[in-house]
Amino acid sequence: MILEALASDGLPVPRLIANNMGEYVLTVKLNKYHLQTFLEGSITPYNSQSEKNLCSVGEMLGKIQCSLSKLALLPTGIGKKYFDYFTEDSALASHEETISLATEKGDQEIVDILQHKITLIKKYHGLNFDFSRITQQNTHGDYTTNQVLFSTSGIVGVIDFTSACVHPLCWELLRAFLHGEPTVLSGIFNEEKWLKYVDAYSRYTSLTQYDYDIALPLYIYQNLLAEYFIGYYQTKYHNKHILYDNAVRNHQHTLVLDSFLAQK
Repeated sequence: MILEALASDGLPVPRLIANNMGEYVLTVKLNKYHLQTFLEGSITPYNSQSEKNLCSVGEMLGKIQCSLSKLALLPTGIGKKYFDYFTEDSALASHEETISLATEKGDQEIVDILQHKITLIKKYHGLNFDFSRITQQNTHGDYTTNQVLFSTSGIVGVIDFTSACVHPLCWELLRAFLHGEPTVLSGIFNEEKWLKYVDAYSRYTSLTQYDYDIALPLYIYQNLLAEYFIGYYQTKYHNKHILYDNAVRNHQHTLVLDSFLAQK
């Protein structure tokens, strides 16, 4: 349904392929599989997008969200209930528990990151958001440069809509920027590039001033309350280092945004 809707609006997404029984999803031992068309292109490493390509990424996200807005609402990802469940108290307890585990395993980097997250939770204590004023609609759900295929002519595909859901649109907009903008690796939030990126996005999807006002604090607060490292310890996934890298990257984003807001 999602891919068909996007394709009908001319967006470069893969198409599902039916099997001999006319089915698009095959279930084997509780695992679900599907086959889709191949899109030829290349992904770029995190934080390596040119300004032109990054603006294209923002523009494409605007197109995707505009197209998906025509569908019935998908399940909610990050919303008010998320923050009702992931509270400061539960986050502090979870971080302390993971610190103990990381200490036992000698993972000092994880210990340092979680201790810093605890300090920042206390700094941002009591931060509240009026979700009735936040634009929350259908979106890709995991939109980063890893999901966008490029050729020499520009974007030729967007993949992996398995996480599609309802998010605050400003949250996913900012997340994609932080994963693509090179200066983030140097600890810098480049406001000039952010505004150009937002301008490209806004050609297809409009957000309110409140959305933009809370985008950075919302992203920081959500990252502080989330416990990403526990998944790294608990998973049996053979590429578990990816979970580790993602957790470290998310904290780097938090530091970049916190530093930027402190200078405002």
